[in-house]
Amino acid sequence: MIVRGQITVEFLVVVIALLFIFNFALAIYSNNSLFLSSFEEKSEAEEISARIGNALNSVFFAGNGASIKAVFYKKADFNASIHSNVLAVRSKNTIADFALATSGISFEGFAFGKKLEISNIEGIVVVEREE
Repeated sequence: MIVRGQITVEFLVVVIALLFIFNFALAIYSNNSLFLSSFEEKSEAEEISARIGNALNSVFFAGNGASIKAVFYKKADFNASIHSNVLAVRSKNTIADFALATSGISFEGFAFGKKLEISNIEGIVVVEREE
């Protein structure tokens, strides 16, 4: 009888140790998953800000009368705004900036997922939404 009781105690110790290891591994996986998610969101914000910024700069450098049509798509919930000559793409958790060549940009017509016309009118870059 004594031998049997000792085996049960050893079994419980092993099971508790395995549960502890499982919980530890789950905590590490959870933390890495959150880190990966925030890294993915930051990368997307940087990519979107670069695409929008390059389009605005290209139209500005092409000179008066230059125009392009573009659509900018997003996966996460991002907002884009311009302050002076910096384009900022923000979400709840991250921000990505892109330097613009000019501060003369009319950005009120900007919208994600909509067809936009970006034109240079006498040195002012105008973003208009096409309906």
